[in-house]
Amino acid sequence: MKISKRLLATVLAILMLCSGLAVSAYATETTDADLATFTVDDEALTVKAVVDGTKFDKQKDTVALVISKKVATSYATDETVKIGETLFDKNDNAVITATGLKAGTEYAAKAVVTKENDDTIIYEETFSILKTRTAPKSVTATAGVGTLKVDTVNGSAIVVKDGEPQVAGVNVEFKLVNKEGKAVDAAGKVITDADKEWVKDYSFKGLEQKAKYTVNVRFAKNSEYKASEAAFVVKTILESNTAKPAAPVFTAVTKTSITFKEVANAQYSLDNGKTWKDSPVFSGLPSGATYTAVIKVKATETKAESPVSDSTKIRTNTADVFEAQKADIKVTGIAAGDAVKSGSSLSVSANTVKRTEGTAQWGDTQLVPVSIKIGSTSAAFDAKGKAEIQPSAGDNGKTVDVVVTYSLQKYTGKWENTKTETVTFKVTVVTALTASLGSFISLITNTIPSIFAQIIGILSKLGVTFIGLISQKKS
Repeated sequence: MKISKRLLATVLAILMLCSGLAVSAYATETTDADLATFTVDDEALTVKAVVDGTKFDKQKDTVALVISKKVATSYATDETVKIGETLFDKNDNAVITATGLKAGTEYAAKAVVTKENDDTIIYEETFSILKTRTAPKSVTATAGVGTLKVDTVNGSAIVVKDGEPQVAGVNVEFKLVNKEGKAVDAAGKVITDADKEWVKDYSFKGLEQKAKYTVNVRFAKNSEYKASEAAFVVKTILESNTAKPAAPVFTAVTKTSITFKEVANAQYSLDNGKTWKDSPVFSGLPSGATYTAVIKVKATETKAESPVSDSTKIRTNTADVFEAQKADIKVTGIAAGDAVKSGSSLSVSANTVKRTEGTAQWGDTQLVPVSIKIGSTSAAFDAKGKAEIQPSAGDNGKTVDVVVTYSLQKYTGKWENTKTETVTFKVTVVTALTASLGSFISLITNTIPSIFAQIIGILSKLGVTFIGLISQKKS
């Protein structure tokens, strides 16, 4: 059969067309993980696709970015997302940016390269645009000697769960900045990598004493939220305080209360430091109870608290306070108006005015005899209130003061001298001769009263005066 050239050409054309249709019918779709990279910007609510220029021919192929949002369990096109123009960088990579994303939404980004023959290369990746979380409202931290520790965030204490610090179930992270504005790690060393400035540690040590540090706190990034803005607090690292206060003393004790002598910026304890009060007054205590009292000076903005003082035992009273009365003083062996003999030893006793032995309690007072002075001569009382004194011959014929001095003591855990009290009266100092004559006449007085009275009457008329005829003992 003979075929014309025209018919042959037509057949060949049809075959070629069919061949082309066959090629088109068998176009392929390939997934290539290296096709593109996606960069998500939570702040700008954008995603940028950079498609590798070696994967396509920019003169013949088309490059596209498709964004779908998750709805229930599938993804659908988000009409509010705007796909930007395809641009090319200096390396002929295609750069496409999608804008208008929504915080808190999960998306699928697909880069698609369509070849001249309708073959396609794709790469798809899912991501979420994170929500913004409000910054912490409050932060408290405690500065110590070379240390700083974050205590609470938004009023909640920090707990550690699965190695992560949390408050109210939300992870938190910290950044400590020194006075030069440089971030430091938990050991106080400067952090040189800015990406590592935020740390999990909330307790820092090795810090410079008396220097100010700023501790920043923020809620950490998670699958739903981006990292929050930070809250911060500035603290001065304390200087060590080695000055231990003196042991406590007290200004008042009753049957139900104890009052410390106040110390500036101090705290007070009656249970040997187990519990502390800022007030020096402890009331509502049981009668007769014994306590171990200590004090310490509180920390300031620049200095740590002091060591605890040595302790002092103190007991509440069991009765009303006894106050020694000067009116109860008794002096024997000498009295007002007596004639005392110079040069001879005179035995004098003075009593101690106090509670019954062994019953002293805080605030009680007592009067203890200290010394006696007759004219120009002095003597001390012994522990039993006894004194031996010889009036001076230089005071013969004089009426002189007798001064008995007492120490007023107060019981504050021990007896302490507070002031002196004196009892003063007058006596006359006579010579030994006058004293002997007086003693002789005293004897006559005891044995012959009537004769003595007559003698006295006669002598009085003669103008003779006898001094110290009464109460003077013969030496």
